[in-house]
Amino acid sequence: MERLEAIVTQKTQETQDTLELLTKLTDNLNEAIKEEQAMGISKGGMAMRQLVNEKVPCGEPDELASLLNNVVTEHTFQDWQVQPSVYATIKRDIILELVKYAREHPEVNLNPDDYSKFSQEAMKYVEKHF
Repeated sequence: MERLEAIVTQKTQETQDTLELLTKLTDNLNEAIKEEQAMGISKGGMAMRQLVNEKVPCGEPDELASLLNNVVTEHTFQDWQVQPSVYATIKRDIILELVKYAREHPEVNLNPDDYSKFSQEAMKYVEKHF
């Protein structure tokens, strides 16, 4: 009987610990959502910003992310994904904008292959968030 009570006590404690963790995670999520809304950046803009921060060594990642976000928003519209030419145009324009930015900012040191790789990765974000 004591063993059964010990098991029940342990399970009760585990349940409380799990609920506390879920509460903390929910609070963190709600705080992140509020911060995102306060920044006034779309999900697509946030995704592009994250990608630039991870993949492009530059002094002003927010500036580059904004430029690339503008490129994407110029070409996206309802159901744009079903038109291969739009996909190709966005991908091309991302590469062109990145090359232009790299010429103006010498700290951006990318190999020619990196532009294509970046645009492929960017298109994954674009498909998901735009």
